[in-house]
This record gives sequence, structure tokens and C-alpha cells, in this order.
Amino acid sequence: MTFIIAEIGSNHLCNLDLAYKHIESASKVGADAVKFQYFKAESDLANRPDNELSSEYDNYINETDYEFLKSLEIPIAWLEPLKKCADKNNIELFFSCSDTEALNEIAKISNRIKIASCDIDNLNLLSQIKKLFDNVILSTGSADYNTILNANNYLAENTTNKTTILYCVSEYPMLLESYDMNAIASLKSHFDNKIGYSDHAKDWQASAVALSQGIDVLERHFVIDKNINSPDVCVSSDTDEFRAIVEYSNKIERKDVNSSFDVKNIFNSKKKCKGVFGLTGLEMGSNYDDAASSNRMEVRSSLMTTDRNKIDKRSYLPSRV
Repeated sequence: MTFIIAEIGSNHLCNLDLAYKHIESASKVGADAVKFQYFKAESDLANRPDNELSSEYDNYINETDYEFLKSLEIPIAWLEPLKKCADKNNIELFFSCSDTEALNEIAKISNRIKIASCDIDNLNLLSQIKKLFDNVILSTGSADYNTILNANNYLAENTTNKTTILYCVSEYPMLLESYDMNAIASLKSHFDNKIGYSDHAKDWQASAVALSQGIDVLERHFVIDKNINSPDVCVSSDTDEFRAIVEYSNKIERKDVNSSFDVKNIFNSKKKCKGVFGLTGLEMGSNYDDAASSNRMEVRSSLMTTDRNKIDKRSYLPSRV
């Protein structure tokens, strides 16, 4: 059975009542878990190229980047109320987190955490996460094979942690033709982990394909109303769409649909995209031990889009994929 995560992203608009409504609705449509993003604007901007946001958020930013991100921060005081709401609605709550100072508090809420792809090489963050959390979800984004391998090995070292690896494409929103049909199989063949997919396309066709490929975990953005003025609405499924995703997953589990359907009906593109391990000759040149002093390793892109030769190294916050 695929574990389905409703990613709220910035769709709560820093309104606690709106966050509650998303939790309640996610439970009603059949999601197994609901995820929020915990970050601090100061540290987040410090890790960006040129300390700026992607131009893809220009339509939403009428203030400084700092003020924009600050307006979407989840207060630490929200953690316990969100947990109570999730428990009341019989749905699991967990977070992605880039703020090391908040990890202890988040660990009191859940033993599951997600590491965003932009943090896959953040040794300081990973070292604390492996001590505090039993279940880790690792998003790969534009990371190459060696980066994923190093992170996965580091998280498993001297622990009993269970790490799930998610395929995702570092485009926001993702173009359907950028979905690599071989990526899920490649991850399955290279790693003895649960494998999943993090979807941030405009609609859910890519989720359907990933489900048909036998993933263990699916993460999809969720919004209760597409009229909400949030940067993540354009990559979110509303209640009807998300319910359809859950129903489709259940049909695959019951074998009520052909799980090997012709995906060309969905991806009608002649352009071939390179996937998770698609580019050859990429070497990290270092490992986590070598990187201990700097706490960061270079992440080289291993994905190719139809529009450019390699993925922009930016992380697309507020939605940390």
C-alpha cells in the first residue's frame, strides 16, 4: 500500500485556522499523512545563490525576499496545536525542517521527518536528524548518484533509521516531459530502501504514473481551495483531485486497473529527459567525512530539462521539494 502524503507547503498562509482546515480535509480525502514545512527565513536565504528567491515567485513577492519568507514561517507555538488537530482527525502529522534549533521540538511531535533536496548535502542537519528520528524521507531533487548514496549511507551509519528515497524533479512547477520514466526503476535497482515520488507538477498525471510504477510513498501538494492566493496553489491538488489520487492508488492495490498502462497517453512528448543517474562522468570528489569541516558538499545536477542543460541549483522555497 502506497503511503500518501498531503504536502501543505505555503497553503496555510500562516493562518492557524486555515492550517487546521487543511489537516481536516486531508484526512477526509484519504491521505495517510499531512506535512508542513518548518524553516527560518534568515538561515534559508543564507543558503541561496545570491541570497535571493527564484524569479518564479515574482508574482507573489511585493516585498523583500526576507519579508516574503518570514510571512510564511510556521511559529514554533503551532507544533502542539497542529499535532492535536491531526490526532483528532486520525492522520499522521510530520514536517520537513531546515532549522537545526527546532529539531528537538519537532521530534516530540513525530518520529518521521523529511529532508528537502536542497538539504541533502547539509551534514550538520543530517547528523542531528539521524539522532532524533527513526523514519527519514530523503528527497533527491537534482542530486546525482554519489550525493544520494553518501546521504543514504550517512543516515544509516550506526543507526536503525529507515530512510525512504523520493524521486523528484527540481522544476517548479515541473513540466510533464521532465518526468523520467526510468528514475523510479533506477532508484529501486541501486538502493535497498523504500522508494517514492514527490510531485509538484500542475496536475496529477505524474503521480498516477509513479503509482503505476509501484512506489512506496507519494507526496503531493494539497490545497482546500485553489482560489487561495498562495505560491504553491499552482502545483497543488484540491480535495476532488486528491481524492482521485487516493482512489487510483487503492485501485492499483486491488489490481482493479492495469498498473502497466501505456504512459505515452499521458506523456505525449518526443523529447527524452535524462533522469536521476542520467549524466555520466559526475564525481563528487569528496564524501561526508571530507566535508565535515564545511558541512556542505557540492551538489552537481544530474537531471536535464527540455528548456536548459541543467537544473538551476536554487531550492524553490517556500515549497522545499
